[in-house]
Amino acid sequence: MNSKLLALTMAVLLVVLSLGVASPVLASEPDEMEEPELEEFRFEGGKVNKVSLMEGKGWIVVDYTKFKVTTDTDIRDEDGMLMKGVFVDLRFERHHDKLIATRITVLDEDPEEVRFEGEITKLALMHYKVVVEGTKFITNADTEIDEGLAVGDLVRVEADRMDGKLIATRITLLD
Repeated sequence: MNSKLLALTMAVLLVVLSLGVASPVLASEPDEMEEPELEEFRFEGGKVNKVSLMEGKGWIVVDYTKFKVTTDTDIRDEDGMLMKGVFVDLRFERHHDKLIATRITVLDEDPEEVRFEGEITKLALMHYKVVVEGTKFITNADTEIDEGLAVGDLVRVEADRMDGKLIATRITLLD
């Protein structure tokens, strides 16, 4: 870096710091950088549409939302029944626009209620639907919905499964 450019850069930095717009950040060495801690979300009572696993990794689609499965994913399936059509409780993390399954538990019976936490990817309340991470929920006059929902918000949706559709009973904005 030439001396004029260095002087200009330092002058701009001093102005920015004096205005309180930013604070100095020193770059870390690459080996010192930590992975950000990821928040875990839940999908309880989801129906499996597809499974593709080989040697403990691959993917699973639950109610039309795709989750990556890694060798670190804890799969709780005592009877070897993880296949299309079964119901699961799933824990996952959001990482660079991918959903990474951390735990998949195959359920013994059909759940009465579905609960899903995730990001709103489409919102059309006038048309009675909200899409969370790719899973479509239908709303109606009985659906309790927190005010001010927008695409990109993190929510918890509680729903009933009726005729293969997910009917939202409650949509709660997460902090």
